[in-house]
Amino acid sequence: MKMVPWLCIFFSYLLFYKSSCELITSLPGQPPNIFFKQYSGYIVTNSQHGRALFYYFVEADSENAASLPLTIWLNGAPGCSSLGYGAFMEHGPFQPGKDGRLIKNNFSWNLESNMLYVDSPIGVGFSYSNTSSDNINWDDTATAKENLQFILKWFKKFPQYRNSDVYLTGESYAGHYIPQFAVLLLDYNRTPNVKPIKLKSIALGNPLLDIEISVKSAEYLWAHGVISDELLDMHKTICNETRYVMEFVHNETSNECAKVIELRTEEMGNDIVKYDVLLPKCVSSSAAGRLKALGNLTTVHGKVYMQPKFHANYICFGAKLVGVVFFRQFDKKVGKVADPCLNEWINLYLNKPEVQKALHANTTYLPYSWEIVYFFCPSGDQDSVLPLTQTRKIAKLLAQDLKLVALDKYGPWYDGLQIGGWSQSYGGVREGKNITYLTFATVRGAAHEVPYTSPSQALTLFRAFLRGYPPPRKSSAIAAICELITSLPGQPPNIFFKQHSGYIVTNSQNEADSENATSLPLTLWLNGGPGCSSVGFGVFMEHGPFQPGKDGRLIKNKYSWNLESNMLYVESPIGVGFSYSNTSSDYVNWDDVATAKENLQFLLNWLEKFPEYRNLDLFLAGESYAGHYIPQLTVLLLDYNRKPNVKPIKLKSIALGNPLLDLEISVKSSEYLWSHGAISDELLTMKRTICNETRLLLESIHHNMSNECSKVWDLTNEEMGSDTDTGDLLAPICVSSGVAGQLGVLGKLASIHEKDVREIGDPCLTDRIYMYLNKPEVQKALHANTTHLPYAWDFCLGSAPSVSKR
Repeated sequence: MKMVPWLCIFFSYLLFYKSSCELITSLPGQPPNIFFKQYSGYIVTNSQHGRALFYYFVEADSENAASLPLTIWLNGAPGCSSLGYGAFMEHGPFQPGKDGRLIKNNFSWNLESNMLYVDSPIGVGFSYSNTSSDNINWDDTATAKENLQFILKWFKKFPQYRNSDVYLTGESYAGHYIPQFAVLLLDYNRTPNVKPIKLKSIALGNPLLDIEISVKSAEYLWAHGVISDELLDMHKTICNETRYVMEFVHNETSNECAKVIELRTEEMGNDIVKYDVLLPKCVSSSAAGRLKALGNLTTVHGKVYMQPKFHANYICFGAKLVGVVFFRQFDKKVGKVADPCLNEWINLYLNKPEVQKALHANTTYLPYSWEIVYFFCPSGDQDSVLPLTQTRKIAKLLAQDLKLVALDKYGPWYDGLQIGGWSQSYGGVREGKNITYLTFATVRGAAHEVPYTSPSQALTLFRAFLRGYPPPRKSSAIAAICELITSLPGQPPNIFFKQHSGYIVTNSQNEADSENATSLPLTLWLNGGPGCSSVGFGVFMEHGPFQPGKDGRLIKNKYSWNLESNMLYVESPIGVGFSYSNTSSDYVNWDDVATAKENLQFLLNWLEKFPEYRNLDLFLAGESYAGHYIPQLTVLLLDYNRKPNVKPIKLKSIALGNPLLDLEISVKSSEYLWSHGAISDELLTMKRTICNETRLLLESIHHNMSNECSKVWDLTNEEMGSDTDTGDLLAPICVSSGVAGQLGVLGKLASIHEKDVREIGDPCLTDRIYMYLNKPEVQKALHANTTHLPYAWDFCLGSAPSVSKR
């Protein structure tokens, strides 16, 4: 009897020895003070064939890891490494940096669970078989059986987790792996005289489940402005993704499908990550970067053997397969999408001999490297209020009406080295040359106020606009007196351009940042709403020279449009921002015609005050409801120029960003919201059959809201959530302790053009602009509010009585 304790101790020692021999003492470049344990190595699943699956196990970052559940992660493709993607790119404890050191992931899943990453099936990552026929005669059934053998034998090595709750998780083609694995586990649990595995749940991220449904991405790409109307029609009528994938799998790709896919690749461009159309490309000088770290066996989404006889279930579909491979993170410190070259750092890191040694990997010296395999009318592709899908329709209708022809193919335009969006230009032939008259350009990742969320891209488009060119189609290493303002409060030093502001009707204007400003054009900017401030939005939020910082000081905007033009920001119509009328009836009996006449009178009077700008080329620009303001002002300017005995104003062109042009088309956003996952199938059907956005807005304007529209509207608000910015689906909410922040900053009347805007990485910029422009010393410096208006400056006039007539 005295021997029992010793036997138990000896048995425990053997169990400890089994797992401790695969204990990772420290990974090369691992940060200090890591207290959770890591293990890695091989589980031999079939000794006769010499099959072994590689695993990387990370204990929970907890004092009692064994009390937390066990999560098994499988990547998909098929044929992508769980070690490379799951552990080192997505939710493992570390990510490799540029210098080869590991950076701790503050969002690692091992904060909540023990994480077991398995490279499956054989041939993926470090997993292997010594029997070459295994690499050919393999299918999903074999993978599921192999995964079951793996977990049963893994539990023998780590018996302390045998009683843990088990969760099966994965993404992409794991939509096949995980369910089939779960079925075998449940069957195993029904076997008599076995201890059941405590399978609790499964989770599938962006899974490939049904080839008839999952891979159809044309509507999504079209709704994001990535492919043209014509290509969408070809997908619908000639060859969709399902047909293409099935033909590809069976090595029987038809000419019509090949043509559609070839055109798709051409329109989307080679530098787009299909799994995240917002992700910039990796610009790297290293060999791995130049090769894009994609590996030599597949195209985008996998590493897998591509033998002619390879089983259909195991072809890596590459770029044709829809699902997010990149775990796109937001770096809160710098306000950027996480490093697009991370795959390169992972590739380099996992091929270091010392890393493989620490991981107990590649013990058989595999004969290959470890690989991981991946509309001038600008329109922000994240705006759901006036979405690009509708703006694009109007651009095409306008081109048809004007009998313009397409001058280029629909395709990507560049902001420096990165794709800035997609564009198509229309025009005609004059004096033997192609002249561009209309350009539709999407701005990738941009919101309703394009220059705010995407300042570099906006400046590139603005520069092309001023020069009369389409957006650049090739990447480039170069991306890029009584009312004189002596200095704005908090203005940074060494500002050499002049600023003027004051009242004509209203104006604030910034001179071009150039030694000879009068040699550059004059751009007049109007914000929309209707009723939103060009000073608040245009100047201080989007493309003016400064933005208020958290400390009240101004920060210089290196993408300011005054680098290319003299900028004249006008607060129009009356009642907007610092504008006013001393006649109260003006605020009621007002419409767009009155606004256009007022804007013309403003410009004529302003040019008398600043005669040095009278001979400059003039550009009119604006966004949103300026889709009404700008064209109507243009008509009046052209009429003025036809008058006898007047000196014509040199109007060169107009630009409308995300414009409200036609109420029957522009505001219909349900398809866009649906394609972005913001509303359900049921709500989309209700908007199509019961009440669409046009009907809703008209009923709202006439104060005659029907019950059916009210129901649809309520459900829309419920599904989208109160914290979703309809002008920018990507914007985080402002978490502010300031009163202005708590009130949402936009004022009590704003209704149409609401925008709880964000600085990249800071959603509370509106708060700071509101407080800055309501400081007496700022208003004094701007020569604003000289009549002491009986209300605070605000971003938008909103739904005042005059809005209804507009």
